Amino acid sequence: METRTYKNLIIGFGKAGKTLAKFLSGQGETVALIEASSDMYGGTCINVGCIPSKSLIVNSQKNEGYAEAFAKKTTLIGKLNPKNYHMVADLENAEVIDGKARFLSDHLVELVGQDLQIRAERIFINTGAQAILPDIKGLDGSQNVLTSTEALQLETLPKELVIVGSGSIGLEFAQMFTNYGSKVTVLSHATRILKTMDEDVSAQVQSDMEKAGITFELGVEPVELTDKEGQTEVTFVSADGNRSSP
Repeated sequence: METRTYKNLIIGFGKAGKTLAKFLSGQGETVALIEASSDMYGGTCINVGCIPSKSLIVNSQKNEGYAEAFAKKTTLIGKLNPKNYHMVADLENAEVIDGKARFLSDHLVELVGQDLQIRAERIFINTGAQAILPDIKGLDGSQNVLTSTEALQLETLPKELVIVGSGSIGLEFAQMFTNYGSKVTVLSHATRILKTMDEDVSAQVQSDMEKAGITFELGVEPVELTDKEGQTEVTFVSADGNRSSP
């Protein structure tokens, strides 16, 4: 088993990890940065978050077709991902290591499935964002359930889309796919969208989105997903106990 020793170990290649690695390297300290996926150099924002989503949103507002906008988004991320890799890998005292880290002790980790251990005086955990899926019957086995990550990787525009949740991310995707021509329904247990914002803001955003063609079912609870002939039917229960599907 090979063991490498560094002053600093950073687990996760997000914005914070990249910035910290550059700073510590500039102080003359050795740094190892471990990233579980080569698709995530640069972190969530660059690869599966704000940059790809904003690219698709901006191009939808320019009335570009979905296929063209998707290609532009893919090209953009294809440039930013390796650029961010080299921001760390090319530093004098830093090394990027592909793999999944697992702690063996306070100052020692192993790379899962590899014959390698990393020892460091300081270890920083920067493992990023992960989607939280609701507890809905049939969700695990459905072929058509997407998190925001998979939604950004759809090469073909969906004809119909149901979004569970009325927060900023869900509404961002609702507006974007509507702009490209999808029929979008938003389901939420909340009685108004963007519930952390002022009521007048929430009402205005909903009004604007409804004018754009988006349907809202608020104060409801999705309870079951059923796959039928390549599509997924969502059953939800309203406050009065009635069961419906969009």
